[in-house]
Amino acid sequence: MWLFGEDKAFNVLRAMHKNTNNYPSTGIGAIKPAARGETGIGLTFLDDASPDIAAGFPVSVVAPCEGTGYQVASMSLVKNARNADAARKFYDWALTPASQKLAADTKNS
Repeated sequence: MWLFGEDKAFNVLRAMHKNTNNYPSTGIGAIKPAARGETGIGLTFLDDASPDIAAGFPVSVVAPCEGTGYQVASMSLVKNARNADAARKFYDWALTPASQKLAADTKNS
């Protein structure tokens, strides 16, 4: 909304509504219909399209030249957590090359 200002941004959304055939309830919900050809454009997180692209669906990702928001994946351990030792073991495993390869091999981002 910072690009247009709030009033103009809502006007843009209202104008887009007449061409919108689906309002998914999840972030990944827009890529599946686009990958299957049920809709022309899906607004989603860029990395959510990776599995469909890797599976050979005819979709690609683009980002507006004005820029876009982003997310940073992270892991956190809460001080005095009940299962801190188990969490540390999971972190130690999740950051190994074998774990990262497993994610890549199963097409999980």
